[in-house]
Amino acid sequence: MTTTSIVTNIPDGITDEMLLAVMHTHNIMIECLAPDHRASELRSGDPAGEGPCTYDITATTPVGTNMTYPLTLIKRSDGLDSCVEPRTPMGSLKIAAQWRIKGEQLVEEITIGLC
Repeated sequence: MTTTSIVTNIPDGITDEMLLAVMHTHNIMIECLAPDHRASELRSGDPAGEGPCTYDITATTPVGTNMTYPLTLIKRSDGLDSCVEPRTPMGSLKIAAQWRIKGEQLVEEITIGLC
């Protein structure tokens, strides 16, 4: 597994509460994490609650076929956890990320590996 960190300065005028509200709005995060998706359907969980929610994401591949894969989002008091597990012709991937507000920065720790 490979882990990468991305640190982004939070722009002036954006409060922690504003950023958390965006991260905790699942349809916004689905757009950010799967911008090429055609559809998303809640498989389990309650988006208004605090527990994990798993969505089936349907996206169009570069060769024009559709693929559906699970995306799990978990709200945290200081951010969000996400996990995507797409299956590709080369094998199954697992892309897990932890998004955290730390001071004046948004820190994302991303781990990518084969399942």
